[in-house]
Parts: sequence; C-alpha cells; structure tokens
Amino acid sequence: MAAAKAKVEIPMKGLEELEKFLKAHTVDDVPASDHKISMISETMNPGEAFQVLVDNHVRAAPCVRDGVPIGTVDLLDACLYLVDIGVSTSAAPPPVDPESEVSKIAILLRAHPEWNAPNQVLDMAKKRNFKLFQAKTPLIDCAHALSHGNHIVGVATEEEPTKVHRIISQAQLIKFCASQFANLKVPVDKLMTSPVLSVKCTDKVLKAFKIMATKRISAMSVVDDAGEIVHNVSTSDIKSFFTPPFEDAATALQEPMEEFLIRLRARGASAKTRIPVSTCLKGEELSSVVAKLNRAGYHHAWVVGTDRKPVGVLSLTDVFSHIYGKGQKKSRGGFCEVQ
Repeated sequence: MAAAKAKVEIPMKGLEELEKFLKAHTVDDVPASDHKISMISETMNPGEAFQVLVDNHVRAAPCVRDGVPIGTVDLLDACLYLVDIGVSTSAAPPPVDPESEVSKIAILLRAHPEWNAPNQVLDMAKKRNFKLFQAKTPLIDCAHALSHGNHIVGVATEEEPTKVHRIISQAQLIKFCASQFANLKVPVDKLMTSPVLSVKCTDKVLKAFKIMATKRISAMSVVDDAGEIVHNVSTSDIKSFFTPPFEDAATALQEPMEEFLIRLRARGASAKTRIPVSTCLKGEELSSVVAKLNRAGYHHAWVVGTDRKPVGVLSLTDVFSHIYGKGQKKSRGGFCEVQ
C-alpha cells in the first residue's frame, strides 16, 4: 500500500480561483451529456446489469427502485464474475450459435452459482453510494462527492427531487472546469499515486482481471520485459466479452495479455482514434495532463520517467481529492509493484 505523502503546496491563487468558480456555479450549469441516462433495475440479474453499462458505453450507472437510486453498479463488478469463470473447472457451457445476439459470457454467467441468487445486483449496488443533488446545489458539493471515489453523481429536479434526472461524471466536471486548471502550476509527480500496479505482456489476462477484482482498481499498466509501459488494461476491456464479435471468456482469459489487447485495439481502430495508453512525464504540470485527459477521453494517465517505466498514476479521482483537500494527499491502496 502506498504511504501517505506530505502536504502538496498548490499555488493559492490558482486554488482560490478554482474554488470561487466551483462555488459560483451549480450542478445545473454543467452541460448535459449526449448519452441518454442509463439506469439499472434492482430486479435485473448481473448479466443484464452489465449489458446495460456496455450497451450505453458507460462505466457505471445508478441502480434504482421505482426510479429512486439505491446505489451504483460498476463494470469493475464484472471482474469478479470473469475471474470465477476463468478459474472454474466446471463443464463447458452449451455451444453458442455464431449468429446469436447472446454473448458467450452470458451463457457462462447463467451457470454461475450466484446468477439466480436473490438481490445480487442490489448487493453490488449498495457497496457504492450514489449521490443525488438538486439542480441548484453549488458545484463544489458535487466536486466533493467526486473526490471521494464516486465516478458519477446524479442531478434531480424540483418536480421529482428523489429521482435521477441526469448524470454528471468525473470527466464531465473536469471538462467544465478545464479553463481553471491553467493556473495550477503543480508537477504531476506531487499528486500521483505511487508505486503502481503492473502486469507483464506475457502474463495471462486472467491474472490482470484477478488483481483488479481483488484490489478493486479499475486499471493497470502493462509492461515489457524491460519494465517499460506498452499497454493499459482497464475495466473498459471487459466490454469485449459483451459485444460482437463476443470474446470467448474461457479462451481469452488464458491468453497472454499483449495478444489479447492488440486484438481488441485492432478491432476498435476503425471506430475510435484513441491512443492505446496515456502517459505523462514526472515533471509535467497538472494543467497539461488534465488537457491531455480531456482530449483522449481517459480517466487516468500513467506517470513515467525518461526510461518509460511507470512510477505513478494520476487519475481524475486524484485531481479532485487534491483540489478539494487543498493539496492534502490521501493514501489509497491497490497500486504496488510489478507482480
């Protein structure tokens, strides 16, 4: 576990301007996303819940009862099921029709011992609190919630104050505040979480997902034999098991990490122009890295030395926690040495 760092000195002028900006705006000022709101019913089974996330291209969504949020379901929860499937010694599942719209992972999930257990989705959702704000709430309160591990928060209306009208994500808030980061002249190595958790290119996919599931982290760096970062594996890669052409979990989880990631990146090359892994140098300023994250649409950047070896990671959660806490770094687990 990473040791707690000393207080980071963030320039007061820049910090004061950012806080003034957050206090002067309300959650209703953040532009709405183009995506339709995604919600998960407490009556869904795990596979149906994960499919909602994948189909709507989101990492997390509120779990609701009669429209009222009771928690959050995250793609990271699917890691636990993938790991169980990967280490299972049960008989092979029924063959899947190549033309079927049902994914191979869905067939495997149906055989999972917890598939039909009562309240599976509800139990998952209750582990992650979902914050709901009224439209006129100061934006700084939203930043506070997003600095404590929440990836999304909800916005309600006066007419329906207990129901989710729309969602604000960490990325949306960072983008809305982007102009305010120009005055925060802080090198990223003062804010990053370090050391980092990595797997090697030759490690099996199952190993990475197992670490992510047990450590409850959403991403890991993938390094070559020299320790240089070459790939990034994250919860977003879980989507490949739920979208055509469906990955065969029993096979893919036993593949070397690099082969698996190269195939996934090649599949998405025609639809997206994202770079495979987002990195920054230790001495880069926070404003520059935040701009890079906004352009790439990523939630984190790996901090590397001149030798391309990862020495830390800067996530949007880190950005919020530092700014809201005025530079006081909180220790977070889940990032350690190469396994």
